[in-house]
Amino acid sequence: MAVLGEYRDISAGQVSNKTQIEKSILSRAINELLQRQLLLREFDAAGRRRSMLRLTATGLSRGGACVVRLPRGIVKLL
Repeated sequence: MAVLGEYRDISAGQVSNKTQIEKSILSRAINELLQRQLLLREFDAAGRRRSMLRLTATGLSRGGACVVRLPRGIVKLL
């Protein structure tokens, strides 16, 4: 979430590059943040393959105090 808070609109690929988290693992974390309404995803008008991510007001107010469960019991503080 720290990377998402630093950049207003950022793609999942860019988050993956900046955090060194594999895209498949990152996808699960993104989906959890979406379900918890801490993140917004806007799809590119040219096609749904690229989307931009942005924290919601609630996500921004949390300031990184968000735990996302990753595979194999790993818990990452985002």
